[in-house]
Amino acid sequence: MQTAVSASLIKKQLGLGKPIQLEVISNSMAPLIQTGDIVEITAVSPAHLKIGNIVTVQTQNHLLTHRLIDMDVQAKTVWLRGEWQQKSEPFEFDQIIGKVTAVKKRKRWLNLSSHLWQFVFSWHFYMASWYLGIVKWIKQRL
Repeated sequence: MQTAVSASLIKKQLGLGKPIQLEVISNSMAPLIQTGDIVEITAVSPAHLKIGNIVTVQTQNHLLTHRLIDMDVQAKTVWLRGEWQQKSEPFEFDQIIGKVTAVKKRKRWLNLSSHLWQFVFSWHFYMASWYLGIVKWIKQRL
């Protein structure tokens, strides 16, 4: 119940065009986003999401912030995965809270919309996918 209320209030705030800031309580997105960092989330339409974006969704028990790795517009579904995790999870469009646009690490804000960070994300996403593909290939042969 508390998560549903929190998500509702967050969506209302985002609907007014105001970004929100939340403290991270997990290392599932490390090394970029770690426990204690602050993420800034802005409203986003699923039509404006791109593979590689970091998205916050509402689950039954909590809010989850992971990287978008696939999307099916007709099924209104996105697949998200934490960094270095092998398994992705599907979520419906209506579970999307917003897109992470900045991360505060210690006292410094990182603007994730900058061209530099877009390049870093592309490279990191490619390397993580390659690494996970190699791990999967090795496990199949053991």
